[in-house]
Amino acid sequence: MNAGRRILVALDSSAGSRAALRRAAELARRIDAELTGLFVQDENLLQLAALPFARELSASGGAGRALSSDAMERELSCQALLLEAELEAVAVALELRWSFQTRRGQVAREILTAFAGHDLLAIGRAGMQPGYRRLGSTARRLLSDAGFPVMLIGPVPAPAENVLAVFDRSPAGELVVRRALELAPPDQPLQVLVWAARRAELASLEGRLAELAGPRALEIHELVGGNGRDLTEKVMQNAPTLLVIGQSDRLDPATLATLAGRFDGAVLRIPVAG
Repeated sequence: MNAGRRILVALDSSAGSRAALRRAAELARRIDAELTGLFVQDENLLQLAALPFARELSASGGAGRALSSDAMERELSCQALLLEAELEAVAVALELRWSFQTRRGQVAREILTAFAGHDLLAIGRAGMQPGYRRLGSTARRLLSDAGFPVMLIGPVPAPAENVLAVFDRSPAGELVVRRALELAPPDQPLQVLVWAARRAELASLEGRLAELAGPRALEIHELVGGNGRDLTEKVMQNAPTLLVIGQSDRLDPATLATLAGRFDGAVLRIPVAG
């Protein structure tokens, strides 16, 4: 990424969203990008609140209180104000250029529309439940369907960035390496997992990797053959804080979603278009 780029971060009131904001802001400072916060007022919540039997349940039990569309409107407006203030505080502390926008509609659709003019989307992984992990529905859809770079951010902060790029012969392979080189700290070697279909391909892949990296120090790992599950295990063994991976026929969306759900750091998916 170059100066002048823009990062869009999708925000809501969850803890995962706050983690996404912090990580996106740190990334924006490192690459001198503008940070745009987006809050989508979910039309499904507004429609639900308008139903005559809708109630808000209390964590302590009891019948809860009746919901109304007016009350939900006020709640969403309040959330927007709080999120904008939180974004402003983070941006001012890091001396970032920033903006904030609110939209109304279906969350994933509005995020896809709002991305125009941006270079990367950051969103909290969400969907964590006690005892297991999975992606939230919005994160899952964006990971599989978006035609632009999507970074899913887990709940664990990264005190020091450790980037791992997956390099193969897919159309997105070289884009992955270029993006990882931009995002990795310049004083640390970039980890690269070279994923070859056959052992005979390793030499040519690693030769091209050396051309792409130039003088940059690399730490190379190898995976020959295997499927998405084998790739997942290899990635987890190396424990990066940021995984950069491309769209590939060898990695189906369900396996990628499982990997992203297991991963405590951030996963940046690069489509073929880059």
